[in-house]
Amino acid sequence: MHNKCSSSMMDVSIFYNIQHLSEAYSISLLLIFGGFSLGEMIIYLHAHSLALRLAACHTIDLAVICAGHVWKKTIVNKLDKNRFMTMWFVVCMVCMVGFCVVNIIHSLQMLIHRHDFDIHMPFTLLITVLVEFIVKSIGMIFLDFGLTYSRSTIPIRTLFILSPAFAVLTIAALRYLGYSYLVLWLDPVLTICTCFILSVLSILSGNAADYISVLLMAVPKEVKLENFESKFKLRFPGEKFHQLHVWADTKNHFNLSVHMRFKKSENYLQNFQSIKSFFSEHGITMAVLQPEFEKATTDSGNECLFEKKSEIIETKEKQNFFMRRSIVRGIPVEILEDEKLNAAVNMLPSNYDFEIHKTIWKIRREKIKRVYLQFPEGLLLFSCLIADILEEFVQDTTGCSVLYVFVSIKFDTGHFIDTVRHNFNPNSRLALVSTVQFISSLQAARKALSNDFKIELPQVAPLSPGEVLGCTAPRFNENMDAVIFVGDGRFHLESVMIANPDVPAFKYDPYGKKCFREHYDHKTMQKQRRLSVEMASNCKKFGLICGALGRQGNIRIMETVRDQLLASCREVFEFVMSEISLEKLSSWVQIACPRLSIDWGLQFIKPVITPYELMVAMDGIKWQKQYPMDYYAFESLGPWTNNFGRRTKQHVKMRCTNSM
Repeated sequence: MHNKCSSSMMDVSIFYNIQHLSEAYSISLLLIFGGFSLGEMIIYLHAHSLALRLAACHTIDLAVICAGHVWKKTIVNKLDKNRFMTMWFVVCMVCMVGFCVVNIIHSLQMLIHRHDFDIHMPFTLLITVLVEFIVKSIGMIFLDFGLTYSRSTIPIRTLFILSPAFAVLTIAALRYLGYSYLVLWLDPVLTICTCFILSVLSILSGNAADYISVLLMAVPKEVKLENFESKFKLRFPGEKFHQLHVWADTKNHFNLSVHMRFKKSENYLQNFQSIKSFFSEHGITMAVLQPEFEKATTDSGNECLFEKKSEIIETKEKQNFFMRRSIVRGIPVEILEDEKLNAAVNMLPSNYDFEIHKTIWKIRREKIKRVYLQFPEGLLLFSCLIADILEEFVQDTTGCSVLYVFVSIKFDTGHFIDTVRHNFNPNSRLALVSTVQFISSLQAARKALSNDFKIELPQVAPLSPGEVLGCTAPRFNENMDAVIFVGDGRFHLESVMIANPDVPAFKYDPYGKKCFREHYDHKTMQKQRRLSVEMASNCKKFGLICGALGRQGNIRIMETVRDQLLASCREVFEFVMSEISLEKLSSWVQIACPRLSIDWGLQFIKPVITPYELMVAMDGIKWQKQYPMDYYAFESLGPWTNNFGRRTKQHVKMRCTNSM
């Protein structure tokens, strides 16, 4: 986990976290007012349109405010250093939520014509709207004006936040004074004008896109810090920024994205450590640098051509508890101790182990001429930097070979260990599973927890101990108390839950540092898959799809399935596809990932089944009580899986604390 930022930078984070609530509130008013304004223009003021608009408007207002409070729930802890700010934040939240609740109750009673139970008289409406207006005004003074905005934008932002409240306050005052007829005609006019004003002010303030992103995605907006750039120019005279953005991530850590132009690459290399120190002094935890080096000039000498490179540096050391992978034996010392190479590798995040030294040694040893880099989507942001490193430190070679690099991602294992100890009873029998990138840290966690629990890392060959796939997972013993999955999604965990329906499943998110109790609807899944099998058993034409994505498809399985269909007097059509699509056939058997049928099979008009389900449909095997998740296992159920018959050892090998 990143260390906390400096106090000056954290104050800015506090301001922006609080301001996101008011921005989400403002944009919700903009959307609701605009939508109901258009509706009123069409129906031309129905008798109870005011009540309907109030009910919907304040219901969504309340939802947005509560959602904003949940998104920023850690802010109160951040505000402990300033008691006044803490108190003011609580007052603002209570006033806004109370105002919305009162208006919702009042609007609902108006809608059901319960005027004899009017708990919200015009005077009460005037008071509540006045309270909202005052709260917003003071919030603007203390929260909005304290930010680094230019003075020219202050009136614009004031009108943007206060104009909806001013419109409602005007209507409330007219109701209190008894001008009902005027309210009937003025209310839609003010609504339309407010919508128009907010739209114009959003464009003038230049932050409309940021407001919408805060409302819909709950992510902090990018902000420009002009003083940061000026300090950098003073520290490094002669160099300049081409583009600079600083943003706070979901953990209130400040990250930097910057385009920099240097006259010479040597200038950048010489000042790299100084730049890193400069970022650290200003609370930046991670910087994504894109330096541009002068390459050539035109005849006029005015325009420059620049070559670009990407650098990713971390200014704060992470306090992680993990077990490092051992370095592959045989790597020459000149590669391991190459200072330039190590400096280049240090530009990558420290918690990602890309095995750069091993890769370079492999390329040099095999005399490879061309290297093809394949990255999953989550690691694409590091591809350019890794390509630059390989290009610089690998000589021209010849040949063709493949090297699989298992990227290891470290996380705060200490927090995971504390979470397990806090939530599970001592001496519980726990199974730890994860995907391949967290296996090394999982091994370290097992050793630390072995004194308090009976920890097992289940293995289904040929996978590593504790490793699971979306289509392959081990089956546990009946006395297993729980299984804990380390990862940030449910896809791989669902494979474990399908294979072990009676074992309680928990998921630990290493990024969000949260632990969840997970459930799976086994009855519905089994019912849906059996329905597809029954439909397929009555089909006469079958399309066999062999997946061409990675190692999912298998020609041997395709031949087994085809022979089974031909023996059952079915007409067979064979296809090879990188992605599964639907054609005009009675039924499909896809030989790729079984989860395609389990998760998305019902979205197709025709049944899309797995090879296992086909064997059930053709009476080649009985339906299993526990749905098999053994697609890559050596000891699988039958010849319709990828590695069936390759090894005759035990079905599942369990490695517990005592045996490892």
